[in-house]
Amino acid sequence: MDSRRRRQLQRLLLAAAGLLAIVLIGVLGAHRGSTTALAGGIAAAIAVCLLAAGLLPSDAPRLRPPRPGTGSGSTAGLNVHHPGQLGGGGFNIHGQPDMRVRELAESNGWSYRRSDPGTTDPLVRAPLSRGGGEYDVITGVADGVEFTSFSYGVRIAPGRPPVFRVVAIRLPAAMMPMAVGPDRLLRAVTPMLGLPDVDIESEAFNRRFKVLAPDRRYAVTLLTPRTVELMLTSESFCWRIDGDLLLSWDESLVEPEALPARIAQIAAIVRYAPEFIWQEYAISHSD
Repeated sequence: MDSRRRRQLQRLLLAAAGLLAIVLIGVLGAHRGSTTALAGGIAAAIAVCLLAAGLLPSDAPRLRPPRPGTGSGSTAGLNVHHPGQLGGGGFNIHGQPDMRVRELAESNGWSYRRSDPGTTDPLVRAPLSRGGGEYDVITGVADGVEFTSFSYGVRIAPGRPPVFRVVAIRLPAAMMPMAVGPDRLLRAVTPMLGLPDVDIESEAFNRRFKVLAPDRRYAVTLLTPRTVELMLTSESFCWRIDGDLLLSWDESLVEPEALPARIAQIAAIVRYAPEFIWQEYAISHSD
């Protein structure tokens, strides 16, 4: 007998016992001729039945809140599902690729692989955590810029979106750190970066996005007017620079059809940057 039918049987037996208790109390109360005792006994029996019913297990599945990631990267303040952290009802997407992503990649002339740790492992930086699961890997060129995109995390059920869709681009040089995005999405990396919050010339941009950078001129130079306009007219997303990697993570791209536009937006951030920035703000490996 499965658990659901067992609980139904328990409730049926409980109702029968409660009804029997009320009948017995009624008989005793009538025999003693006490209306008050009869009413009190019936109320007590009903209360006991309700209390017992409340202690029975529910038919609704218990959902545990996701635990913070515990990989090598910093995930402070970020709830990330990892393999092995979901209960028995969890659905590990590994081995279950989204065929829509494969079709999307092929229609754009990009390469698709179900998983490719050799490609994605070097790209896993905070707020992503190594071991979180990278799959549906796409590599290609968008507007002359090479990129890698992948889904990250474990879906809690078939058809549900992953934790993040990620776009990563190798930069011409290792650069000073920087992060841009809505405050709620940057909280996962803000303590780790330890960078000041700087404003740029656009008040509209400052109201919508936080910019973390060691130098305001560096931030203003990279956030050209075209880049500012691009981000203001797009759905909010986060990106950060870590060495020679520009990494974007986005929890809002539920449908894969939205990926090409986001990839083009991330590639545009690199294309719009002035050429001299890759020399002036480059850092050596010893820095």
